[in-house]
Amino acid sequence: MRTAVLAVVVAFAYAAAGDDLRRAQELSWARQFVEAEALYRRILAAEPGSGEARLGLARVVMWRGRYDQAIALFAKLDGIEAIEGRATAQYWSGDLRAAARGFRRVLELDGNREFARQSLAGIVSTAMPSQRITVAGSTDDQPLDAIRGELAATFFSDVQTRWTVSIGHYAVDAQRRASGQSVRVANETTVRALTLAGSLGIFTFPDGVRGPVGSASVRRRSLTLRIERRPELASAPSLTTHAASTTTTLRWDRERNWIASAELSHRRYSDDNRGHAIAAYVLVPARRNDWTFWSGASLAWRDTDESRFNLDGRYDPYWTPDDLREARAVLAVERKRGRGSVKLYGDGGLARDRGRALDIPFDRHYNPWRAGISAEIGLTHGLRLEAQIDRAATVDYRVTSYHAALVRRR
Repeated sequence: MRTAVLAVVVAFAYAAAGDDLRRAQELSWARQFVEAEALYRRILAAEPGSGEARLGLARVVMWRGRYDQAIALFAKLDGIEAIEGRATAQYWSGDLRAAARGFRRVLELDGNREFARQSLAGIVSTAMPSQRITVAGSTDDQPLDAIRGELAATFFSDVQTRWTVSIGHYAVDAQRRASGQSVRVANETTVRALTLAGSLGIFTFPDGVRGPVGSASVRRRSLTLRIERRPELASAPSLTTHAASTTTTLRWDRERNWIASAELSHRRYSDDNRGHAIAAYVLVPARRNDWTFWSGASLAWRDTDESRFNLDGRYDPYWTPDDLREARAVLAVERKRGRGSVKLYGDGGLARDRGRALDIPFDRHYNPWRAGISAEIGLTHGLRLEAQIDRAATVDYRVTSYHAALVRRR
C-alpha cells in the first residue's frame, strides 16, 4: 500500500514539474524572460538535476543579455543543444573565435543544424579580406590645397585579428608645390573583453625628411584609450617645419537606440607646446521606411598653452585654439535604397574664443557651421563606391573637403 501511494505521489510530482517546464517554455517563447527565469529557478530548486530546466535557464539568461553567466551555465551541460547555446552566447558577446569553434563542433555532430551553419557563415564573412583605393583632398584659405591618395589592403590571420597595410602619396600647393609619401602597417585584435589596436609607419615631409607615425589603443566595452602620433601638415609654414603632435585620448561611445560620444584629450606638439580638449555629442534617429532623420547637439572646449597665430593672420605652423568654446545643433537625413544610400548633413551654432590683434588678445563671438553630402553605392557584388564633399567655416578659416573611395571586399 505504501509503495502504491509513493508511486502516485511521484507521478503527480513529475506531472507538476512537466507542467511547470511547459509553462516556462511558453513564457520564453512569449519573450517574458523575467517570469520564465524565475519559474526555471523554482523548478531547479525543487529538482536540481533537471537537464531541461538547466538548459532552459541558460537560454533565458542569454536572451536577457547576461552572456558571461549564460556561457558558464551552458558549459555545465552536455549535448549538442548546450554546445550550440554556448556558441551563440559567445557570438552575441563578441567572442567570435570561441563561437566559430563551437559552431564548427555543432556541425561536426550534426551537419543539418541550419542556425549553426548560418551563424558560422556570418562570422566568416566578417573576416573577408578587402582592398581600398582612396582619394581625398581639401582647399582652404590658409592657403593650402592638398590632395592625397592611398592604397590599403586588409586581411585576417583569424576572425578577430585584422591587419592592414597602406601606402600613400600626397601633393600640396601652398604658394609652392610639394609632395611626399607615407607607409603604415596596422593591427587590431580582440582578446576576451579587450580590443587592442596599433599601427606603425613612416611619413615623408615635402623636403624629404622622414618621421615616425603610428597609434596604439585599448578598448573595453564603451571606453577607449588611444595614443596617436601624426604630422601637422595643414598650413603653408608646416611644409618645412616638420610639425607633428602626439595625442592621448580617453573616449566613451554609445551606439544603440541613440548614439553618443564624449572624449577628453591632451596633445603634445613637436615644439613642446600643449593642447587640451573636451568634446561630446548625442544623436537621436527617427526612422521611417527607407528614411532616417538624425537630430542632436554637440559641445566642445579646446585650448592651447601657446598661440601660433602670427601678425599676418596665419597659423605658423599649426592651428592653436585659444579657449575655444562652442555649441552646435546637428541635423542629418539619410535614405537607403537597394545597394546604396545618400546622406545630407549639417551642423552649426555658437562659438567664443580669444582672437589676437597686434598680438593683443580679445574675446570674439561667431557662428561656425558645416554642411555636406555623402553617398555609398554598391556597384557589383563585393565592390562599393563611397563619396563625400563638405564645406566648413569658422571665424578665420574656411575649407572645402572631398573624399572618394573604391572598396573591394571578397
